[in-house]
Amino acid sequence: MRSGFRAIYVWVVVILALMMGPPQSMGSPKVTQSIPILRNHVASFRVERLPLLDALLQLGQQEDVPSGIEYVDRQVLEKPISVRMDETTVGEIREMLLGRHKGYSWHFREGVVTVSHASDGSGRENLLDRVIPKFSVLRCTVGDASNLLRMDFQLELHPQIKGFAGDYSPGNSQNLIGPFKLRNVPVWKVLNRLVSANKKAAWIVQVPPGHLDKLPSYGLWTILEYENPPRRYAEALRKTIWGSTPNPTDRQ
Repeated sequence: MRSGFRAIYVWVVVILALMMGPPQSMGSPKVTQSIPILRNHVASFRVERLPLLDALLQLGQQEDVPSGIEYVDRQVLEKPISVRMDETTVGEIREMLLGRHKGYSWHFREGVVTVSHASDGSGRENLLDRVIPKFSVLRCTVGDASNLLRMDFQLELHPQIKGFAGDYSPGNSQNLIGPFKLRNVPVWKVLNRLVSANKKAAWIVQVPPGHLDKLPSYGLWTILEYENPPRRYAEALRKTIWGSTPNPTDRQ
């Protein structure tokens, strides 16, 4: 009898594994079709000589796709691309855009389509994975919530901090989110919660490749609310990370 029960148990595990399917990441059309927001029909999508970052933000703005971008290199901030697609889907556009840049992929979690890169797993600490013991905000703008998260994050890293200085963009006062009460959640999960609640926003890291273990003075991330016409942010982010001088060797 025990062997019979063991056989049934094994078959149940196998069936559940098959039902769960592969991880929700780029490269699987079946996965793309399993995520409702990526199945959304797009009549027309046009990009004329824009860096990948701005193209992704334009897609997010046009189709109301909350996004996260946890890796940026100079190529995606500088190299222009042109795209014309008709009668397609959000998922097909996103896969086509990322397919032009080696190593980039996407995954879907917490209601947000997040862009990452194969080199992310470098073995170094990723501060986006740092757990925040408690994050609580009342109803507010996404910019206000992001600033509160920034302060909680810095206190987690440096408990000796006694105060904060500096300014920030509070965001659109007509589009409020919250209230939130989260406990023991990683930074990336809080960021996903903020932009998914806003529905018209993206969070983007502000560090060069291989530096997610370091906290720059200007902040590890920024949150952008989508605008119409779409905001062109790649140049400003490149200057934030690398300064005002482009790197000619990164252009093709």
